[in-house]
Amino acid sequence: MFDVFLVGLVAALRSPVMPVSVQDAISSSVEAQVAYVPTTSPAGYHYVRWMRARTRPRALTILFRWHRSRYPGLGFNVAEGCPEVGGAMRLFRFGRVSVRWSTTYTDAQAWRCVQRDGRPMSFYVSAPGYGLAGSPSPRSLALMVAGARALRR
Repeated sequence: MFDVFLVGLVAALRSPVMPVSVQDAISSSVEAQVAYVPTTSPAGYHYVRWMRARTRPRALTILFRWHRSRYPGLGFNVAEGCPEVGGAMRLFRFGRVSVRWSTTYTDAQAWRCVQRDGRPMSFYVSAPGYGLAGSPSPRSLALMVAGARALRR
């Protein structure tokens, strides 16, 4: 729990990962259940755009770009339900928060499932594969998922 608090504190002291105006737009446009934003991002990545699912299940995707790339390469997702993602190669623990991580040569992902208001929901981040130029560290992806915070209305 203390690690997650520390992540939030450090994120609050530096400039936000996402512009406040974007956070306000998400808060007013997306259902409260999926209105979450990351409080940290891997080194070299910056916010690009966001989109919400127009059909069920409710979902929000926030895209980030590595500073040396023209195209978004990292997607942070919040969605209803907990889909089958596959087996984890590693498990990160930040206090009481556990985040699973796995990778292929083309894609690395970190995820966790939680219960909010009695309903399952998932936090998931996908990035360039492990070991490729610009690929974030496993811990930075796990921190991005663990440090997600709800937007208040």
